[in-house]
Amino acid sequence: MAELDCERYGKGKMRVFLCGAELGPGFVVGQRLLAEGHKVTMLTSHEDLLPNLGKNKMNPVLGHTEDASVQQQCGEDLRMIRP
Repeated sequence: MAELDCERYGKGKMRVFLCGAELGPGFVVGQRLLAEGHKVTMLTSHEDLLPNLGKNKMNPVLGHTEDASVQQQCGEDLRMIRP
């Protein structure tokens, strides 16, 4: 994985929102980001994955990307989403 240029986001750490592939590549990317000191919020549509994601220090959010309430919850948690 390429090294992230986080300095422009302040203090070298980011709040990251991940959605999709939480059973494979998304989970691995989330673990890598956590290991680098970032905070990770992971969207999942699988309720049974919530305990495992939480246990692995990812902030799990249950829902779908097109869900307005989920978008609002993630936005409130992250305070700001930057491209």
